[in-house]
Amino acid sequence: MLVSIFVAIGVDPGDSTGLRVLVNGQPAITYQGDHTRALELLNSTLTSLRDQEVSDVYVGCERFVTSHQPGKYSNQPTAGLVAAQVRYVAESFERPCTMQSPGDAKKLAPNHILKRLNLYVTGQAVGCRDANDVNDATRHALLLIARHRASLLDRMLGS
Repeated sequence: MLVSIFVAIGVDPGDSTGLRVLVNGQPAITYQGDHTRALELLNSTLTSLRDQEVSDVYVGCERFVTSHQPGKYSNQPTAGLVAAQVRYVAESFERPCTMQSPGDAKKLAPNHILKRLNLYVTGQAVGCRDANDVNDATRHALLLIARHRASLLDRMLGS
């Protein structure tokens, strides 16, 4: 029996960038750190998936809206630049890249859901003070699964 492979790549862009690759809902790559290294990992992952002829690959990246009005949105120029680079890399591999709301991702997968799915990461696991960026990247990967393979998310949750 042929098993289909579904790859969801979540990215939380910024000076510290989170990258999470889930293959059929299971973690394959977990990274938090320098955005340049994260983009290199994204590129090498998409290269490998192309070489393996995996066709069901989606990239989801946190969408940033910048504003100079205090209290409205954060002004994070690096995050916006990294998000644009994520989109460029994904599209250069002819993979869809969805810019996603952080609120939607957090509503779908708060920490207790990440823990239930054994996808929650600690700072120690990624060699950082915290793992907020990679956990947010995981939320974006799960949002892709919800949008494109809801039945997979149902199986993951045991529904």
